[in-house]
Amino acid sequence: MMKDPDFIQGISSFNEGKFFEAHEAWEDCWRRQSDENVRVFLQGLIQIAAGFYKFLEQGNPGGARYLLERGLEKLAGFQDGHAGLLLNAFREDASVCLKALRRGAVHLERIPKLEGRVC
Repeated sequence: MMKDPDFIQGISSFNEGKFFEAHEAWEDCWRRQSDENVRVFLQGLIQIAAGFYKFLEQGNPGGARYLLERGLEKLAGFQDGHAGLLLNAFREDASVCLKALRRGAVHLERIPKLEGRVC
């Protein structure tokens, strides 16, 4: 998975704030996977990207909260460093955004980035 060009493109798109594009790239990668563990991991990333897209591009905070919650639930089972990514920092920043959305925030300050060493 880590060398899959769609996986890498998804990371790049997400970090550039292109959440729809990240979602699409990871979904393409997800479709090719047969390993259920990999599929769950990708689905978590897909849902988080879709959550930011829902809020920032579509103005749908309810949909964003739902997707961020589901995505974070899926990623909770993976250790920091999974797929070469610093997941603890990513999950923490996504959780900060989720808490802000729950409080009715209209602007998100700490949109996460996917950092790490993806080969």
